[in-house]
Amino acid sequence: MILKIKNNAGSAIIEFIIAGIVFCLILAGAFQMMLLYEGHVRLQQAAFEAARHGIVNNGTAAAIKKGFIQNSLDLYIHGTKPEDILKAYKLSQKAVNYPLTEGGAGVVVTRLNPTPEAFEDFAIEKNNKKFIPNAWLHMKPDELGENSQLSIQDANILKIKIKYGFPLEVPVIDKIIGAILTAVNPANQHYYKSTPVRIPLSVTAVMHMQSDVYE
Repeated sequence: MILKIKNNAGSAIIEFIIAGIVFCLILAGAFQMMLLYEGHVRLQQAAFEAARHGIVNNGTAAAIKKGFIQNSLDLYIHGTKPEDILKAYKLSQKAVNYPLTEGGAGVVVTRLNPTPEAFEDFAIEKNNKKFIPNAWLHMKPDELGENSQLSIQDANILKIKIKYGFPLEVPVIDKIIGAILTAVNPANQHYYKSTPVRIPLSVTAVMHMQSDVYE
């Protein structure tokens, strides 16, 4: 009888330990998902600011990237000191300028609109610059271009896409998520096998141009 009680007590302790581990993993996973959501929100805000900077600076890749670098410090900063801000700026700058390094640590900025076909339809050249004009759009016909199937008004809408490898920060959970996602989506395994483990996040931003759009 005593032996049976001891066996039951031992089993209960083991079950309690297992339940505790599972509970801790669930809490850690929930915390990591919260951080991931927060990162997605910050990335979306930075993308909108990048687009905002682009629409008044001819929609160039350089202008969009500059806007993103200046407004994405929240993704990199760890502290409130001036040196922390400077470090975050340099990290953002490196991520944008070297997007294919460090297993997905970089940022890929893509201009989705206007398309190359839109430039074929509507671009004019002046002072060795090829651009889609932005002035007097309300006075221009809304006929669709032959190549782009867009109107000149549509060609003056800037749409960008930004892809960023968000680092997972919760120990153990990061490896579990990385292993699962590698099996499910091997095409992005360079993100999941990096150190730290990263999750590719993609966001888009759309705004109306406030200046001519350079090719």
